[in-house]
Amino acid sequence: MNSLILSAILTCCAFYSCGQETQSPTDKISYEPYVGIPNNANYLLYRSYSGDDTTVSNYHTIGTPVLFGFRGEFPSTNRMSIGFDINYEESGFKYSYADSLHQSMSYNLTYKATKLRLMLKGSFYFLDHTKIRASINANLGYRYIKRFEKSNDPNHIEKYSENSIPIAGRVAICLKYYPVVPIGIFVEVGAFGGSIIQTGLSFRL
Repeated sequence: MNSLILSAILTCCAFYSCGQETQSPTDKISYEPYVGIPNNANYLLYRSYSGDDTTVSNYHTIGTPVLFGFRGEFPSTNRMSIGFDINYEESGFKYSYADSLHQSMSYNLTYKATKLRLMLKGSFYFLDHTKIRASINANLGYRYIKRFEKSNDPNHIEKYSENSIPIAGRVAICLKYYPVVPIGIFVEVGAFGGSIIQTGLSFRL
């Protein structure tokens, strides 16, 4: 009898141990530094000069080459998590142009936009294993934008603005792979609120 009780206890312990090893990754907190590519404004809006001044030369984009971000996830319910997402980027352009009356004189114009997004993030994991995870993400939050335009042309009027649209949002699909738990990598493809492609490290605690 004693041997049967001991065997039952050992069997239960073994099942409990296996259950712990295969515990769903959704109940883990994760922190993820990342970069976003491309810089959407520079790539989609400012790739080339779009005005009608034929004297423009030396046109080029300025700002951060990529978007920089950091986010975290906290377990909510089975297959779902809530968290935060913060990202930052700078974009703009710079060029030279000739004076309208004295073609031998030239000036420089600089336009720059700075964006900071602070968003709440919700995720649903339709694939949730120890080493591979895939989710649908939705973000909503606050966006701060600062824009300025300046030139060394004495006739140019400098322009400055802040927060024309203070709302940020994003929808995305994300795939994570953990070759060595708890350290992994992720790739996300999404729209709005960041870059088209965002990739980085994932630390699951």
